[in-house]
This record gives sequence, C-alpha cells and structure tokens, in this order.
Amino acid sequence: MSQLVEISNDGGSAVVMDAEFIPLDSSGQPISGVEAVGNFGSERGQMVIWPGDSVDVIRFSGADVQVDDLRVIVDAVEIVKDPLAPEYVEATPIDDSGDETVPGEAVEFVLENPNQASATVGLICLVWDNPPLGRSQQAEIVLPIATSVSVPAGAEVTIAPEAKHSDSLRQRALTNAVSCKTYPVPRPAHSSESS
Repeated sequence: MSQLVEISNDGGSAVVMDAEFIPLDSSGQPISGVEAVGNFGSERGQMVIWPGDSVDVIRFSGADVQVDDLRVIVDAVEIVKDPLAPEYVEATPIDDSGDETVPGEAVEFVLENPNQASATVGLICLVWDNPPLGRSQQAEIVLPIATSVSVPAGAEVTIAPEAKHSDSLRQRALTNAVSCKTYPVPRPAHSSESS
C-alpha cells in the first residue's frame, strides 16, 4: 500500500491527536506482529493537523507481510491555538558554497515560510530503502534534523544538521534515495511569539 496516510480535519481549528495506526490485510483484518508509526508523529501528538487535509508518511516494522490498508483509531483530540500557518514550509538543502544541492551534500537547510503568520516546524530526512520488485518503498532510516524551529511570517531561517546526521546523509545518499520534509509542530508552551 501507499506509505502516505491522509488525515482529514473537518473542524475550523488546528488540532493534535492521540491515535493508533493498525495495519490491515486484504480482508480488512489486523495483521499480528506488524507495527505502523507516522514519521511525522501525527498519531503521537507531535504534528499539527490543520483544517482540511494533512499527510503523514507511515513506516511499517515487524513481520515481512503485505499490508493492504490502515485503520486509524483516534483516542483523543486537542485544539492547538497556534497562529494559522497551513501552507507548506519548504526546506532547501544548501552546500558549502551556498548553492542549492541534494540532501546528501547539504551542510545547511533553508526553511522558507510562505504563510502570513509565523510557523513552527520540525525537519526530518527520510532514507528510503531499495525494496524487491512488488513491495512498496518505505523509509529505512529517519534522521531528525530539527524538532522545533520557528520561522517568521514570509521569512527564511537557516539551520545546520548535526555532524552525525550530515555524515549519515552523505553515506546513505550514495546507495539510497533521500528526501527531507518539514511538518508543522505545536509551538512550545512557553513561547510568547505573536503572529
């Protein structure tokens, strides 16, 4: 199945949720021994879900079996009172010359916020596996470049990954596809920044 799960928020407020992803077989039955987690942490309250549709990238672990569908059980939802910033914050990898490059050669990432309000985001880099024919590609390694970065409205912020992550990106990019994605996270409770 696709590694993407679409989450619909029909309300008028941003939320975080406490939920469970349950892998299903072709008959709609739960698969024993297989765990599904969101790389952005949507089911663990680590990703803000804006009104409308949001997407998380699912990673499966455990028994090597075919997963055909995913059941989402939502246990709790909490409204997030962060400024509305639903537009995607782009992350551009930059090399040591200051030019745009591929993630495996990045020494910095420029985060660009197109919203009219400040945005708080996390940044991860996904190292994709090389699956055999007939099996879906999924993230083999998840590198947390930043867990919470505030990007002012209409502005850019530059961040540098830790050396260990830069080394891992450089090494893995020789044999695997790598993609780096931002995702909205709840603003820290102590933050007093205004939009």
